[in-house]
Formats: sequence, structure tokens, C-alpha cells
Amino acid sequence: MWQLRLSNLSEGDQRIGATIIYNEVAASYPVERAAGIAAEIQEAMPMVVSLQEASLIQRFVPTPSGLTLLDQIDQLGSLQADLAQLGLDYKLIAVTPEFDVRAPSDAGYYLRILDREAILVRADLPPQVLSVAGTQTGHFANLLSLPTPAGSVVATRGWASADIATAAGTVRVIDTHLEALSGAYAAEQAQELVTGAGPANTTLPVIVAGDLNSGPGTTTGAYNVIAGALTDTWAVTRPNDPGFTWPLHGEDLNLYQTLPGRRIDVIFERGLRPITDVLAGTSDLTPSGLYPSDPAGVIARLAIGPC
Repeated sequence: MWQLRLSNLSEGDQRIGATIIYNEVAASYPVERAAGIAAEIQEAMPMVVSLQEASLIQRFVPTPSGLTLLDQIDQLGSLQADLAQLGLDYKLIAVTPEFDVRAPSDAGYYLRILDREAILVRADLPPQVLSVAGTQTGHFANLLSLPTPAGSVVATRGWASADIATAAGTVRVIDTHLEALSGAYAAEQAQELVTGAGPANTTLPVIVAGDLNSGPGTTTGAYNVIAGALTDTWAVTRPNDPGFTWPLHGEDLNLYQTLPGRRIDVIFERGLRPITDVLAGTSDLTPSGLYPSDPAGVIARLAIGPC
């Protein structure tokens, strides 16, 4: 949780923390793991892919003309390149920038980490089979503030949605990532998602696919809010399987394998018919022995039409 590590620290400790965070990201082989996620997509060939924490990590160095980009790790860009290399035609249709933190390091560079969520759709299908009728993005009003030596930093969270038109009808797919450091804020964000002007407050059939940081095995406030308005597809198709998605790895430069005990990555529906749900990425380790994604991915197959 790099947001937490950079908060409540002195300026000197924050500089050290920025270096540790970058080293941890680099040591997790993000490019190699993006290739693993692309392989999972190739195996399942979903019509829509919902991504959370598709981060951009950049290092800048001071120059006479200002800060110059030294290098970057673009998790979303790497995944798109790997999909293309596999001959898969997936189009990026929505991106929501979220938590954006920048801090100097004790190694002489400035670090930026931009959290993003994104929606990809298959672009190889004829329009009568799948087309995008419209997209939206937004940020929640209830956002946690984190104290830092430079002042408070807002932990921006939000959502992206796409209205997917098929021969059987149009479905709104919503991708979201709720607050990790406060169950109360996560529950408020979930409430925004399903009420008022929230994207799930529509007459269209709805799919919500996201990292809730809430669910079976942990705090359930945000999960319960969404479950009050939509149906958890895993609970319908796999009622006797806990389906835990996180954590698969330990952290802090020690990416040991661990046993997941929480299901925080959930797919909800309304007005559809859940057919199957499976976890992705729980056995296909990368050449470095890492899981492609942590948490695990969730693949749901749904049919248009009520049960």
C-alpha cells in the first residue's frame, strides 16, 4: 500500500519511502506479468476487460530546463502491446486516472505513481455482435485525504463505464476501484455508484466489475451496499466456493506466495443471467515464479435476460 507508506512520514523518510516503493515495483517484474495477463485474456477471449490498478510509474531527473523523464513502467501500455503481439484486437475505450502521487526520492530522482482503471473491448467482432454505444468516467465525491509533509493528498477514486450494444440488447459495464484504506469511505463510494447520478442507476442491464477492497473474508460495508442493488455472480454460480482473490503475494521486496483469504474482486449484475464464474491467474506463474496479477482475475459469463 504505497499510499499509506508515503503518508505520516517525515520529509526525509518520505524520500527513502519513494525509493523503496520504486524498487519494489521494479522487482515485481511488471512487464513480464503484463505478458501473463495478456495470455490469460487470450485463453478466455472475453468481450469486455475491466482493469484496476493499471498504474503508470515514472521517474524524473532534474535538468537545467526542469524535470526530464528518465524512464517509466506503463502497466496498461505493456498489456496493450502484449495483446497486439498475440494478434488480439482489443480497443481501449475508457480510462479513469485516479490516485496521482509525486515525491522526491533519496536516490536523486522524482517518482510519480498514477493509478488508473480502464476498460478494453474486443474490436475484432462485427458491430451487430458487439459495439460501444457510449462511455463515461467519473470520480467519487467522498475521497480520503492522506497527510504528508507537503500537506494533504487526496486519494482519488472513481469509475469508468461503457454501454455495450449486442444483438440481444445493450448492457452497461462499470469498472470501479474503491478506497483501500478506509472501509467507511469505500462504503460511501459504493453508495455513490448505485444511487443518484451514479452509473449503476440506469434502466439498462448492469455489470459492475471491480476491486471493492471489501467482500467475503474482510470488511463487507461496500460489498453489502452494492449487493443490496445488484447480484454477486460468484455467489450464484459458485455458492460453495469462497473464490478468494487476494493476497497471492507478500510485499516489500519479498514476493513470497501466500494463501488468499479475501474475495475483494467481485462482479455484480442486474437484469442478466449469470452462467459461469472462474478465477484467472491462480496457477499460471510467470518465468520468474510470480502470479501475473495480484489479486487474481475473475472471469464471468453472463447472458442477457433475467433468470
